[in-house]
Amino acid sequence: MKPFFSIIIPVFKTEEYIQRCIQSCLNQTFKDFEIICIDDCGGDGSIQIVQKYQNLNPKITILYNPTNLGAFHSRARGIQHAQGEYCLFIDSDDFIANDALEILYQTIAKSPTDIIAYRFSYFPKRFFKFSPHLKNSSLTNPEIYQTLNTSTIFQSICNKCIKTSYAKLVANKLSFIHPPFSCCEDGLFFLILSFEVESYQALDQSLYFYQNNPYSTTRSIDQASLDKKILDFKNGLKILQEITQAYPQHTSLILKYREKIISAYILEARKYTKKDLIKILEICDKSTIFTALPFPTYLLSAILSLRAFYRWQSLARIGIYLLTFGKIKL
Repeated sequence: MKPFFSIIIPVFKTEEYIQRCIQSCLNQTFKDFEIICIDDCGGDGSIQIVQKYQNLNPKITILYNPTNLGAFHSRARGIQHAQGEYCLFIDSDDFIANDALEILYQTIAKSPTDIIAYRFSYFPKRFFKFSPHLKNSSLTNPEIYQTLNTSTIFQSICNKCIKTSYAKLVANKLSFIHPPFSCCEDGLFFLILSFEVESYQALDQSLYFYQNNPYSTTRSIDQASLDKKILDFKNGLKILQEITQAYPQHTSLILKYREKIISAYILEARKYTKKDLIKILEICDKSTIFTALPFPTYLLSAILSLRAFYRWQSLARIGIYLLTFGKIKL
């Protein structure tokens, strides 16, 4: 008999946290689920910990990547193998509330829907990290793609419960992307998903806990990491062109989303040099004339990011930076 939920967990260099992640799944009050872990070749002892759990619990399946594919392609492999009616995703250093599946099941039983979004909280709590509230609401298309893709928040796949048939459809449509790839990959997945689904529901309940992991690969700020991000950025813009060809009726919205991604990458340059900022501006055909201004790279990146796509988060960064005379950089 097929499970109701498939929990998909890419595993990569999270030896310190993976036990808590797996245990949070096994401790669920709702028991009709499977766990699919994908070994993404991190080289530490993470997958060995999962193997010990697998030996004790038949709910756990491990898929082994031939090489490091990244979270996007690891999740895609998990989706292909998912047997559940609905799937949800957890990063291997994060965890979920013990009653998460129970709450999701009750929500679906009361009103079947294609996507359920829920709040996430940072763990441990940090002063400058806020868990955004979600308005308890239901949407249908075209409200779904208009509201979610043009909001100031980038959609994360980790606080979504998705009907597996739609997840498989989207994974198949994005199968042309070559690994490894990590340019707003959650957003691209959700962009296509929003075009296909018919219903969406939001719950203002924290069911997902995001670990503040200082060693996360997404936080690396060395030059090699930037070069990789810039390469992914170029590929991301090309992928958006292909998505536009597949969904010409949504061209205007996709172009808005393109500006949103561009804004995010311009903002990313605040961690680097003005030379790196110019490189990013040139890739997305933005004017570099403002880089001649005698502003610090941090401030200039935040201003140009805001100019590309309005996000209150960028405005807040500018305000805090100025009020603290450049001492606080978010």
